[in-house]
Amino acid sequence: RIAGKLKLQPFHPDGVGGLGFVSSLVTTPIITTLLMCSVPLAAAIDVHRAMDVTPIMGFAIVFCSAALAYIVPILFLRSDIIALKDDLVSKLMLLQQTYYSSIIEAPDLDFETLKKGNEALDYFEKIRTKVAAIPNYPHLKRLLKLAGLAMTPSAISFALSLYDHASAIIPSLARK
Repeated sequence: RIAGKLKLQPFHPDGVGGLGFVSSLVTTPIITTLLMCSVPLAAAIDVHRAMDVTPIMGFAIVFCSAALAYIVPILFLRSDIIALKDDLVSKLMLLQQTYYSSIIEAPDLDFETLKKGNEALDYFEKIRTKVAAIPNYPHLKRLLKLAGLAMTPSAISFALSLYDHASAIIPSLARK
């Protein structure tokens, strides 16, 4: 970023200004690890048939390690994203001010010049809005969705253990 080789692209299809490849480098190993950890965690829940210390520790370790593995690298990327966004917004504001000044200081101001100036200023404002919409935490939603998917075996195992406990209680409640 400091050398000027990293640029923010407000209209890039990845939705994160062309920096989506970086966060994918971070999230892919996390998701792979979560998938590998979810099966033993589901087995621990199935063995214990309750939320004992071991399954709770397993959940805590898996979620904390995934959060830490995402947050540490993304915090560095976040600072670059914010700096790139600020730099681009500054350039756009300078262009807006320059364009505005050239219109105001023009000796022969007519309706067509004002109309073109208004369109240009609206264009700059739309780009500033697009830049502001670039997330500071790229692919956080993707990580959360895939983490939920990776934890599905554990959730199913937990739901089955709850069902086993509830199936013993429900008939006695129904009789009352």
